[in-house]
Amino acid sequence: MKRLLIILTVSAFVVCAAKGQVPNVKSTTQEEPPLGQLTDAERALDFRSIVANQPNFVAAEIFFYGEGFGGFSAKRHVARKGDRYSIDTGYVKVITDRVSEIRLNDGNKTFEQTPMFVSIEAL
Repeated sequence: MKRLLIILTVSAFVVCAAKGQVPNVKSTTQEEPPLGQLTDAERALDFRSIVANQPNFVAAEIFFYGEGFGGFSAKRHVARKGDRYSIDTGYVKVITDRVSEIRLNDGNKTFEQTPMFVSIEAL
């Protein structure tokens, strides 16, 4: 009797676990509207100048990527002051400017400076 109860419990667990691994597929019958033409104001936007001339900022970037049974996440602290960017992942701090990149490794306390190859016209 005890053996039968153990077999039934294990088989019920296996069936429930297998059913939990089935992906949830939803049918998407709604069609997306067609894309329209760009307006004159949208065509006039120069994204390079927007990114190059953005003001100083501090931000926290957080993301999560999930699958049916697992996933991963990461976060980092990003800042801009003048023409320097600072990225802190918690393991490595990266500070970049127009001419070099500085990497500070928190784990083994190392410092690495790498020159960035920039054309003279960009300066």
